[in-house]
Amino acid sequence: MDKIFDSIDAKFGIEKPPEVKTIYQYPRSGDPILWIDQWTKEKDFKPWYYSSGSSTDSSSVKTIPGSKVANVVHFFPQEAEEAFSRTKTEEVFWLDDEKFRSQGLLTIKKYIPAIVDLLSNIKSGRFQGVDNIVGETNYRMANMALAFGFKRCWEEGYAAPDLSRPMMDESMSYKVGTSVPDLADFYDLKNQVPTEDLVKQNLTAYIVGSGTRMPLASLV
Repeated sequence: MDKIFDSIDAKFGIEKPPEVKTIYQYPRSGDPILWIDQWTKEKDFKPWYYSSGSSTDSSSVKTIPGSKVANVVHFFPQEAEEAFSRTKTEEVFWLDDEKFRSQGLLTIKKYIPAIVDLLSNIKSGRFQGVDNIVGETNYRMANMALAFGFKRCWEEGYAAPDLSRPMMDESMSYKVGTSVPDLADFYDLKNQVPTEDLVKQNLTAYIVGSGTRMPLASLV
């Protein structure tokens, strides 16, 4: 039966959903708040692009090449899961849940040890063969991801976003990603050992240096 459906899909150009395998999660047991899935499909994913700075000039743009494999990061704090459970039968969207909104900075603090663990895995070489990490999420998690060293991305075929404008639209999903070497450079992992203090220092420096591009209000 599977072969019949496969032949029908092939005839009409319908691609199978990607195979999904989790290659990293934090914490290692229980419900993760940060995890990376490896998606594999028959055709290449489209290339993604991001800027090494605040400009989308060609000299600043880096490419995440198209490939049959994509390493997809997920940010899903416990507070979001609880808010989703509370609002799934109501008209209130979970992002608008008052309890979730009040958790802003506390949520960021809970992610600091997760980022430390991720960086430790990168520094130890566990991520060899993983060149890039990409994801798509809401504006709160996207802004948090940028503060932790990810970049705002766009997919081939779409115009580059205006990087001077903050991600504040609650109705949109935003693409984020980076190369693993760029993330290592962001934290100077050649010379630094991943610690909570290191992550906090970079987090503070990003928020102070970003000005209106990433207002603190978007994280709370």
